[in-house]
Amino acid sequence: MSTPAELLSTKSFSNVESGTAEESLPPSTTTPSSGDSSFINEKLFPSIKSASTSPSSNGSRPVWVNETPASSNLPKKSNSVLRSQNVQDTFTIDNDQQSFQLSKAEIQKAVGDLKNRLNVRIESTISVRTGARTFLISGLPENVKQARREILRKLCKPVDIEFKIPSKARSAVIGPQGKTLKPILDATNAKIDIEKDDNTSEKSEEPGSDEDDIFGPLVTVKVQGDVESCELAKSLIFDIVNKHTLNTSVRIPLAKALRPLVTPVISQLELPSTVEVLVPEINQGVSNIIVSGPTLDVIKARNVLREIIESVESSVVSESKTVPKVLHQYLDADDIFKETGVSVSIPNADDPSAEVVFFGDASNIPNAVALAKSQTKNYSSYSLDISKAHGGNFQHAQRLAAYFRFTSFFDKLAHTNGVLITSPFFNELVSDDSKSLNVTFSGKASEPEKLQQVKKEIINKVNSIPPSSVRAIDDVNAFFFDRIDQKAAKEKNVALIPLGKLAGVSNLLVLVANTTDDEDFLPSQAEIDARLDKVEESLAKWRQLSANLEERVVEVPENEQKLISTKTLNHLTEKFENTIIINLNRDADGYSADKLVIVGKKEDVDEFITEIQKFIEELKDYENACKYTTEILFPVKLLSLLIGQKGHHLDSLREEFDVQVSVESGRDREHQDEQQEVPVKLVGLKANCDACIKKISALQKEWADRKTGKITVEKKYLGSIIGRNGTYVKRFRERYNVQLRVDDGEAEYSDIILVGPSKGVTKALGEIKEFVDYERQNGVTDSITIPKKALSSVIGRSGQTIREISEETGVKITRHGDDEASDESNKSGEKFYLVGTKKGIKDARLRIEEIVKRVENRVKKTVSVERKYHKDLIGPHGSTLREIIRKAGANVDESQRVWKSYLQVPSVDSESTEIISSGEKAIVEKVISQVKELVGRLESNTTEKITVPRNRHMRLIGYGGSVKNELMEEFKVAINIPKKGSDSEVITISGAPEDIEKVKVRIEELTK
Repeated sequence: MSTPAELLSTKSFSNVESGTAEESLPPSTTTPSSGDSSFINEKLFPSIKSASTSPSSNGSRPVWVNETPASSNLPKKSNSVLRSQNVQDTFTIDNDQQSFQLSKAEIQKAVGDLKNRLNVRIESTISVRTGARTFLISGLPENVKQARREILRKLCKPVDIEFKIPSKARSAVIGPQGKTLKPILDATNAKIDIEKDDNTSEKSEEPGSDEDDIFGPLVTVKVQGDVESCELAKSLIFDIVNKHTLNTSVRIPLAKALRPLVTPVISQLELPSTVEVLVPEINQGVSNIIVSGPTLDVIKARNVLREIIESVESSVVSESKTVPKVLHQYLDADDIFKETGVSVSIPNADDPSAEVVFFGDASNIPNAVALAKSQTKNYSSYSLDISKAHGGNFQHAQRLAAYFRFTSFFDKLAHTNGVLITSPFFNELVSDDSKSLNVTFSGKASEPEKLQQVKKEIINKVNSIPPSSVRAIDDVNAFFFDRIDQKAAKEKNVALIPLGKLAGVSNLLVLVANTTDDEDFLPSQAEIDARLDKVEESLAKWRQLSANLEERVVEVPENEQKLISTKTLNHLTEKFENTIIINLNRDADGYSADKLVIVGKKEDVDEFITEIQKFIEELKDYENACKYTTEILFPVKLLSLLIGQKGHHLDSLREEFDVQVSVESGRDREHQDEQQEVPVKLVGLKANCDACIKKISALQKEWADRKTGKITVEKKYLGSIIGRNGTYVKRFRERYNVQLRVDDGEAEYSDIILVGPSKGVTKALGEIKEFVDYERQNGVTDSITIPKKALSSVIGRSGQTIREISEETGVKITRHGDDEASDESNKSGEKFYLVGTKKGIKDARLRIEEIVKRVENRVKKTVSVERKYHKDLIGPHGSTLREIIRKAGANVDESQRVWKSYLQVPSVDSESTEIISSGEKAIVEKVISQVKELVGRLESNTTEKITVPRNRHMRLIGYGGSVKNELMEEFKVAINIPKKGSDSEVITISGAPEDIEKVKVRIEELTK
């Protein structure tokens, strides 16, 4: 089998080197080869940490140049002499490798400097015959290596070498923001330039996307430096490339319909254990088989899988059938394949096509089609065009549909009735391509009443929101939608739907005045306008900002955009207080590889464009750009805070801003005055360094104002000062930006230590002192016993009620704990302690006693009422139910859960006839009395029919049924008016005879 190196040889990989790169390297006992990972600092080169144990180091790796490894060019190595911890290193620089730029005296001076600085011994000889200079260096290993590197750099003339690597490995060699390449530059001190692959598309850079050559196109790497630097840099780069290309992955297209047919065949294949094959599930959106593993094994597996797919594809036939779109959800492709061996391709939900395609043996397809029909015959569907409402107002229908989707009205309605509701997506609700707006709902054919109920509720909801209850605003930029304060909208019960942003096309913001079933009467148009006006007023600030907003499309080549990291982008936008948004690879219409969109205030956009272009220009010469160096003076007395424990804070700055931050060692600072300042050095991209300096300056200002305060208090007050789960400690931190800790002292006292800004510490100390003084003067203690049956009501869910009483009265309330309690006390209830002021304890006791009294006075009664009268007990929109409870003396302004407990009517789908009333005894008795009285009247009711011309029925219905509801409410009768479209003129009235006569008079007046 061909090796990766042989496969790559077809690409004519060659060693194109100039200068003296072909000449022998200086021989050395420490010269690194590609397999000598001991020379490589793994912290500096994490990407090649495992190179020495990978197959690439034993001869099976791809060789990226057509030559023997660099280490084989070296003369035989001399043996190292190991004595104690010192080593010896011998190497020779040939005459033609020497630069001769230094005189003998200068060489001696340089060698002497190295001896003193690195504490090494250096001996040198020159061959009279060849002119070669040999060095012997002795010392600690690291110092010997450093001395060798500096001698070679000073005495050898520079060379240039070129070699090629796969373009898809380029990013791996450079690393994010140059993190991989930078250590190579630092270790070798060579200049490295990697060709940009401007002709490679985004697709060809994806693993395995190139069908002709799995390794893809090549780019040239140029290295300049002394011989050993160049060879070391090349070796390190090759190790990264080898690791990057040793394993690969390929994508093999597989049609969705063929998946069930191909998957069983693939599962029976015996592929190498090193290869992983991922076949997408039938319902997954992925359209490729992904094969990954060692490169050569992947190529073999890819060829086998292609043959299988082609074989299956040629052996099946396909047949299309039109199936109503709404029934697609009920097709079970898995079941059809299991029963018939035929695969079914069903269009996605957002695909308007109704064509379902069957793939398989020709003799099995009829059976599959028959099974599909049987799966859908048990379901029915209806379509409702809501654009016909409100005089055929299509635009209003679009906004209503958006409102229903955004507020989950359709989802809740579907869940309640056990049906499926589908409506247009947001992007379809801003389009004028259609003039109808269909909402489709489907469910079991055996339950048509549920579909009818859904239809009825949708119609009622659509009719209840006229165009006058909806407003559209397009002068607030979508840029600000997420920042809009919803307070005014919530107060006025108005929904804000960011339709333009949801559709991704415009600034359209829709306001809808909500309606609820709890409202007794529909609001007037003036009331609706006032609510909408108030919300519009709250948007004035964003309108003004939008008027000054600009969106600019800038042309920046895709390969240059790739140079920008998210971190750096954030640092650039922070300069503009994050009022700038930048979207890479986009224009005004969507994706665009060589463009980017900038949105912000007009005065900021031009400046930001200049900044980003300047930054990209700097990044083109990344080697120099990432070496930008600057300093900031920082006070010695604050250095410990800047460095942090074990250097943690400095590390966090390095990580956050992707720069090197360094300060002088602690030994250098030992004798410095705390008032002095020392330089803090930063190295990295200029934008990142500037952002880091800004952060350090802000920290310096904050820390310079730091103060430590202390107050001694009795231990018994610590719990109140700290708060439950540290509540008050968190408040001190949020309100005053101070840290609080407790140092336990002896006996009854503890010290509270506060650290933070001087003003914050002063205020926090004052607040604690004020609290402790107050507690000392007002720490009155009392107790109360709460009956067991009232215990849960007093405590409340998760302790909410008793916590509210404690907070509102300023009294600490604790449950009885370790004290002995009498049997009598246990029987009567549980004891609670109250600690606070006399007034606070009195108020807390009254609150608790009020709850206890309410519980003890609580009763529950039931009365049986025929189901046919339940609707009358509730009344239109619950009006009758509320009126009964109100007349009984309950407060209907309380939460629904409280007042509705006084009259509980079984749900529509319940078979129960029991009406339940629970609560205060007096109110319950009045509720039951009213129910019996109303049912008695209903039992004596009669029904009468009258004739009213069809053209006058709307006078009796009114807007949204308002007139009809008013008549039924006033005269205590039920009125049934024929539906729209009916030819009947007969109106049915049910109620007490005397009430029927009264309402007939009113009807006659309304229909004259």
